[in-house]
Amino acid sequence: MKNLLSDPIAPGIALLVMVSFAVLGLPEWLGAHRWWATNVVVWGSALGALLWWVGARFAVAALVPSVLLVGLGAMAARFGKAAFVASYAENALAGRFWFFGWITLCAGVFWTVAVLARRSKP
Repeated sequence: MKNLLSDPIAPGIALLVMVSFAVLGLPEWLGAHRWWATNVVVWGSALGALLWWVGARFAVAALVPSVLLVGLGAMAARFGKAAFVASYAENALAGRFWFFGWITLCAGVFWTVAVLARRSKP
């Protein structure tokens, strides 16, 4: 496996997608809390970059796990938000699922975009 630093295009494209995601306010529009909508993109991008690096370093076919991570994060965020709102902000565990679900979702999106950008290269 060649050196990942010689191919910065894939994580660069993923970072551009995530910055656009945050600047356009899509996390808040899709259900993230407005106070931490940008934070989940930042933390998720950092985690996604780490996952992409580890996956590429060990030459793992990473498309399936990255898409599964997106789905897992979306489910955790959706059900965490529903339980948190239904409890009138009393259920702290549901709030954490909502928050960390969004971080997981953003990490999965970064990882998926980076894997797809790397695969699309000739």
